[in-house]
Amino acid sequence: MKITSTHKRTVYAGDIHGEFKTLIYELKRLDITDALVVCLGDISLGFNKTQYYIQTFNYMQKQLEKMNNTVVFLRGNHDNPEYFEKDMIGEIFNNIIIASDYTIIDQNGVISLIVGGAISMDRIDRTVYKSYWADEDVDFNEELFNSIKDKKITKVLTHTAPTNVWPLDKPGLSYWVDFDKELTEDENNSRDKLQNLLDMLIKNGNIITNWYHGHYHEKHFDVYKDIKFRCIEMNKLYEE
Repeated sequence: MKITSTHKRTVYAGDIHGEFKTLIYELKRLDITDALVVCLGDISLGFNKTQYYIQTFNYMQKQLEKMNNTVVFLRGNHDNPEYFEKDMIGEIFNNIIIASDYTIIDQNGVISLIVGGAISMDRIDRTVYKSYWADEDVDFNEELFNSIKDKKITKVLTHTAPTNVWPLDKPGLSYWVDFDKELTEDENNSRDKLQNLLDMLIKNGNIITNWYHGHYHEKHFDVYKDIKFRCIEMNKLYEE
C-alpha cells in the first residue's frame, strides 16, 4: 500500500485502545487541522463486531472532514490483523486509512515506512477471552521489504521498538513470565526483528531521522545511531 498525503501537518497518536471519541476530542481541543494523524497501533480493531466500527467511523469521518484531517491506523498487538491485511472497512472512508504492514507514506516528499505488530504480555489472559491473535507479532517480510528498501525512507512508524532502544527492560514483563514461560524469548525475538529492519534500512542507504512508536503507554525520547526515537503516551498526541 502507498499513501500519498498533501496535509501540512503530521501528528502521531499513542495507543487509543478503542477510545475513538477521545482521539477526535483531542484533535478538536488542540485545534489540529489539515493534518495526517498516524495512530501507532493498539487501535482495538477486532474486539467488537465489524458493524460497530463502521458506525463509529461514520461519526469519525464527518468530524475529520470538518477538520481536514486524515487518520492512519497501523497494526498493534491489540488488533485483529485481518482488518489490516484485507482492508475490511477502511476503503469505505475517505479520511480513515487502515494501513497494512510495509505501507509507504509519501507526505509532500517525506517518506515514512509502517510496520505494525508486537507481542502481548497478557496473551495468556487474552487467549481465554478470545481477544488474542496468534499472528499479532512483527512480521519481517523480506519480499515486501525488498520492494520498498530503496524508497529513501527517513521515518519509521511502528507499534513496538527495536531491541537496542528504550525500554531495555519492559515494565511488567516479569509478572507475566511466571505464567507464560516463552514470553521473554518471544518478546526479544519480536524486537530483534525491528532491530534487523533498522540495520537493513541503514545498510541500503536510507537515512533514518525519526522513529515513532507506541505500545509502552509512556512518553519517552531517545537517540540511537543519530535517530530520534519517540514513544507516544496512550491517548496522547505529538506533533513534529
